[in-house]
Amino acid sequence: MYLNSVRLVGEVVVEPDLRRTHSGLAVVNLRVRVRRSIPSPTATKKDEVTYLDVAAFDHLAHLCKECVNKGSFIFVDGHLRSESWETPTGERKTKVKVVAYQLYVIAAPVPATQSVEQLSESAHDELPPPPRSVRRSMSDVLSHSSNRHHGDIPF
Repeated sequence: MYLNSVRLVGEVVVEPDLRRTHSGLAVVNLRVRVRRSIPSPTATKKDEVTYLDVAAFDHLAHLCKECVNKGSFIFVDGHLRSESWETPTGERKTKVKVVAYQLYVIAAPVPATQSVEQLSESAHDELPPPPRSVRRSMSDVLSHSSNRHHGDIPF
């Protein structure tokens, strides 16, 4: 039995990029920063930071372009997909990205006058609670993963 499922919360670090596939299908590419605090014996926390590419297709792509901005904190439910290509010099490259089934904005971007690093330690570690409707939707996603429509993914 195989399982290819990803759920993450992270910060969008680049403005969403809306494009079209060769067949005309809308796709938005997002770059998301995910942090994980690692405890250490000296009682100082070390953050492990991972940057991930996230792709959303069709209707979700249009919604992302309208609602997601650089600095938005988002919840993504999707799967991993590997892409391979050859560079003009003949070098073979491979990249793994997250393809989103569902995506929710859970916190607005930090104002331009304030960086994430300037936030208090507690605000940096804990996101503000999402609106009630988003909390319900997120709990539905987390508890009812069978609602995914795998046939709707365009590949």
